[in-house]
Amino acid sequence: AIAYHTPAIGHPDSYALQVLSVALAEGKASRFYQRLVEREGSTTFTSAEYGESRDPTLFYIRAEGCGDGPHEAIEVSVHDELSRIATDGITEDELERAKHQIEAHFVFSMERTLDQAMLLGQIETLAEMNYIDQYLSHVVSVDTAAVAAVCRKYLCEDNRTVAWLLPEEAGH
Repeated sequence: AIAYHTPAIGHPDSYALQVLSVALAEGKASRFYQRLVEREGSTTFTSAEYGESRDPTLFYIRAEGCGDGPHEAIEVSVHDELSRIATDGITEDELERAKHQIEAHFVFSMERTLDQAMLLGQIETLAEMNYIDQYLSHVVSVDTAAVAAVCRKYLCEDNRTVAWLLPEEAGH
C-alpha cells in the first residue's frame, strides 16, 4: 500500500487526480492491471483511489502480490508506471476511457432516489452543493498534461508513505 498526500475535494487538481486513479487501476485496460497482472503476473489485485475529503486527503495505491515473487518488485513497477506518466502523460485513449468511466459512475450513482439522497448528503458534508452541478464539466476539462502534472506534483517519492503487509514466516 502506498499513500500520497493530496488536496481536498473541489481543489482544481482533484479532478485530474480522479482521472489518474481511474486510468491507473479501473478495469482490465488500466495501467496497473495490464502491467502487474497481465504482463508481470506479480499481483492478483491492484487499486488506486483518490479519497475525497473536505480536508487535504490521500491518494492510495494498493496491490496484492501473488506467488513467491519479491514484493519489492511490485513497488518498483508501481513507481516506474508513475514515473512514465509523470514524464509522458497518459494516452488520449486512456484519458477518454477514464472520463467516460467517471461519467458513467456519476450518472448511475444517481439512478435511484435513495442513491441521489445519499450523494446529496455526502456532498453536503464534503463540499458545497454546487460541486455536483460543476463536477462533470471539471472532469471533462482534464487533459493529459493535467494528469501528468498532478502525477509529478503529488505522486512523488517525497510525498509518499509505503506499507507492506507480509505473511508470517513459517514457525513464528
